[in-house]
Amino acid sequence: MTPDPSNRSNGRPPTLREIADQAGVHISTASRVLRQPEPADGWSDSALRVRQVAEELGYQPNLWAASLRTRKTTTIGVVMPRLTDVVVATMFQGIEEAATAAGYSVLLSSPPDDLEAQRKAVEFLVSRQVDGLMLSSIHLPGTDFVDSLPLRSLPILLLNRHIDSATSSVNRSLPFVSGDDRLGGYLAGSIYWTAAIAISE
Repeated sequence: MTPDPSNRSNGRPPTLREIADQAGVHISTASRVLRQPEPADGWSDSALRVRQVAEELGYQPNLWAASLRTRKTTTIGVVMPRLTDVVVATMFQGIEEAATAAGYSVLLSSPPDDLEAQRKAVEFLVSRQVDGLMLSSIHLPGTDFVDSLPLRSLPILLLNRHIDSATSSVNRSLPFVSGDDRLGGYLAGSIYWTAAIAISE
């Protein structure tokens, strides 16, 4: 199906209803197709028509209007200092890939290793109405930093940091992802001693 540009006023961006009409689907179907990532089993024929019409007419969804309607921005805020570090950069790449697969965008702030700069970075992301935060910071274990921010109703995931309810006035443990340094040390030691014994023999 070839989209008919004459159905629109000159210079006016296409609407979702126009996309649906020209693709021959209900407006709710067009909306769902254009806001969700591609399913694991691929797009259906009707979904492909919707996306083709949208692309050929130059349709761009109004993300601001959608966020007002759903009260979600489908955006995750990430505070990650030292992004030039290869480990940190690899971690962020994984975050972005997973977020994209789930239909989310990532808003990144990479402030210097400075408490006030990191505080402002978090405040900025909160002001952008992100749906959740991932925080990786050398200053994060200081609970005053977290407790002083308006984060009580916002989902937070700590990266390589841990704050529990016993040391934080937020009265809840914050979920975290961290490497097991103790296990890493044990494995490294085991490998070292195994190699040392083999050499001595």
